[in-house]
Amino acid sequence: MKVLLINPPIRVIDEHPANFPTGLAIIAAVIREMGHKVEVIDLNAIRKSKEEIKELGFEKYDVIGIGSLISTYNYVKGLIKIIKEKSPKSKVIVGNSLAVLWKYLLKNGADVVVHGEGEDAIKEVMNALKSKKPLNKIKGISYKGKRNPPRELIRNLDEIPFPAYDLFPTKEYLKVPIDDATANPDINIVVSRGCPYNCNYCYKNFGRVYRLRSVNNALKEIKFLIEKYGVKAIVFPDDNFGINNEWLLKFCEKLKRFNLEWGCMTRVDSPILNKETLKKMKEAGCKSIGFGLESASRKILKNMNKGVTPDQMIKAIKVVRNSGIRGDGSWMYGYPGETPETARETINFCYKYNLPLWWGYTTPYPETALWTWAIENGKIKESEIEEYICKLNDVQDFTINLTDMPDEQFHKLWKYGRNKINKSFKVKFFRIGEYFKIYGLIGLMHKIVRYSFKNIKQILNAPKK
Repeated sequence: MKVLLINPPIRVIDEHPANFPTGLAIIAAVIREMGHKVEVIDLNAIRKSKEEIKELGFEKYDVIGIGSLISTYNYVKGLIKIIKEKSPKSKVIVGNSLAVLWKYLLKNGADVVVHGEGEDAIKEVMNALKSKKPLNKIKGISYKGKRNPPRELIRNLDEIPFPAYDLFPTKEYLKVPIDDATANPDINIVVSRGCPYNCNYCYKNFGRVYRLRSVNNALKEIKFLIEKYGVKAIVFPDDNFGINNEWLLKFCEKLKRFNLEWGCMTRVDSPILNKETLKKMKEAGCKSIGFGLESASRKILKNMNKGVTPDQMIKAIKVVRNSGIRGDGSWMYGYPGETPETARETINFCYKYNLPLWWGYTTPYPETALWTWAIENGKIKESEIEEYICKLNDVQDFTINLTDMPDEQFHKLWKYGRNKINKSFKVKFFRIGEYFKIYGLIGLMHKIVRYSFKNIKQILNAPKK
């Protein structure tokens, strides 16, 4: 069969995305290995107008797959409408975290929705469509308004093929840095799946069982990316990169020979945050470790069921910085129970420990405890769910106020916190010193020039008002 895979734009206003669509590229590799002809239209990397999309020739394809995030629902809804108008016979399959919206996707024209890990499910779906067999026995999918039982998790991640980088405009992603602490070009790869923690705001697309690729399997992909695309840095977006200390030590020992820079994310209570492991990480090229800090208020952390404390945050940031690695964090604003006092705890924490305030708005997503709370407390009316979903965008864009603060006070406090921290000479001066410590004078100057050029380019490319 002839298959078209579409990667929708994540943020419509961001025309130069940095993060390669790993999940969809793996699905492309799986389908191609089955012997099907696969083509890709990456609308995130190379944007097209609505009129251009209508002329893409959808009628040429037997199957059209779309994979993306929940926040792209409104765009995908319109895209499915165009596809079905142009090619009613093409089967439309939707996956990734969009799958939590399966009822709405099926109602609006999707034929099949794949839940969670899609590599095994898509094989069965493709075989069923080719042989015109029923889909009722295929686990992990929804179709015709009903959802089949869930599919077992893939235990051996090494069985999953590498992403089909050659089918995507990979070089477009290499033009834009993901992590300003690492060299260019950089690219993201994933080495683990699953999260055993239970934060109330998070949907677990890959389940709760933590699984890792083998060290050699991950290194093989890295070697390919160096040789094929000349990458100089890797960013690991895994939510829990550092759960397995033994695996990480073996990985660092073998990674050193590639002379790469890299960054990762982990929790503040991760077992890797010890002097020995951090030393090995630095020797292997690690330049930055990011934390999902979310809030510096004990009250809000408890409401989130985050399972960590501000004291653990302080300890984690200090031990990482003392090892010569940049330590940063992301934050959530407006979680239920947030008040001016709890918000100021986060603001003051950032100021004291010289952390930029990357403050995203708290946004409830379906199939999370926070979503259930928002429905039960009338923050989202059941009759208005699709209207709410259509408004979803990046967490930097406001969607809903879950607090008891009036909207005017809510927005004023968010702006105050951002300005106080991100325009603070104290915080900026510290970060310049941090870069100097990591990179030296020449490296620091390079980072300043690169950052300035990136900002100038964004200003020049900004839409005229």
